[in-house]
Amino acid sequence: MNRMKATLLPLYFDEANERERDERQAQLAVLQRMYGEEAEFLPPVSVTAAAKPAADAVVFPQLLGAAFRHREELRRLEAPLLILTSSFGTVEMWDWEIVAYLREELELTVFSPYTAELARVILRALGAKRTM
Repeated sequence: MNRMKATLLPLYFDEANERERDERQAQLAVLQRMYGEEAEFLPPVSVTAAAKPAADAVVFPQLLGAAFRHREELRRLEAPLLILTSSFGTVEMWDWEIVAYLREELELTVFSPYTAELARVILRALGAKRTM
C-alpha cells in the first residue's frame, strides 16, 4: 500500500433498490478509475456497520434520502465524509440538501468537491495527514 494514498471506506444505504445498487457499483468503479492514484478503496460497507472505520475518510458514491433515517449511525462515524456522487467524480448538485443536513444538523466533517482537481487535493491531504 502506498503510504501517501488516502484510504477510503465506501458506504452505502441498505434501503437502496436494485437499480440504485447497480448505479452505486457503477459509480464506485468510476471513482476507482479516476482516483486510483490518490486513494485505496476498501470493500464497501453498510452505513449501519461502519462505526469507527479504519480509513482516512468514508466515501459516499451515492446519497439517498435514507440518510435522514440514519442520524445515529452517521453521527458515530469518526472519519470525515467525502461525497463523490457524480459521474465526473464530484458531488451531484441535487445532493446539496443531504450535504447541508450532514454538516449543519449532524455537525459532521463533509467534503463535497465540485471539481475533480479539488477531490484530488482532498485525497492527497487525507493521505498526507496520516503520514505526518
